[in-house]
Parts: sequence; structure tokens; C-alpha cells
Amino acid sequence: MNIAIFGTGNMARGLAARFAQAGHQVTFAARDAAKAQEAAAETGANVQADTFADAAKTAEAVVLAVPYEAAGDVVAAAGGLAGKIVIDITNPLIADFPASRSATRPARRKRSRKPPRRPRW
Repeated sequence: MNIAIFGTGNMARGLAARFAQAGHQVTFAARDAAKAQEAAAETGANVQADTFADAAKTAEAVVLAVPYEAAGDVVAAAGGLAGKIVIDITNPLIADFPASRSATRPARRKRSRKPPRRPRW
């Protein structure tokens, strides 16, 4: 399976390594192309780097491993994810993690209130 991972953090790298070990083709995509290339090189075989749009185009599944606030913009940069399996590991927590950003309203409801041009997932 072709899997695109949007993000290059610890979770993204850990999942990429597991997916690659299982024989899947993995593509990192990030705002910083150098970070995506570095993550791909460090992860090993079956792993490459590309843009959000190109990675999404060839992927059967996409892992969103970016900061919660960036998820909508990343999906838009990818051209949408219609027809893709989406694994969303974003987390609506504040930086020091004492409480959820969505204390008054669930994160899902916040996402559903985004402008219609951004796909719901």
C-alpha cells in the first residue's frame, strides 16, 4: 500500500518505520522539504519525500501527523483527500498539555465549522 505521512515528527517517523518494515511504500511530506528528505533518509528502505500534493496523489492512505491548527491548511495544500483513507493523529492540546484546546466544544465540532472549501474528515 502507498502511504503518505504529512509531518516529520516523532510519531510520523515511528509510523513510517513500522509501515516500511511491513513492506508498504511510504512518502513523507512537510512544509520544509529538507525535513521531509531527512526523515525519509533516516527511516530507510521504501521511504521517500515529496510535496503534499504529489504525496497525496499517489497515496491510498494519508496520515495527518501535523499540529492540530495546521491540519486544515495541509489538507488544502494536498488538494483535498477525497477517496483516501485518512488516519488523523493530530491532537487539540495546548503546548504544555494541561488542558485541551477544545474544553468548551469537541475538536470534531470545531473542525466541522471550518469553511466548506476544506474537506471534512
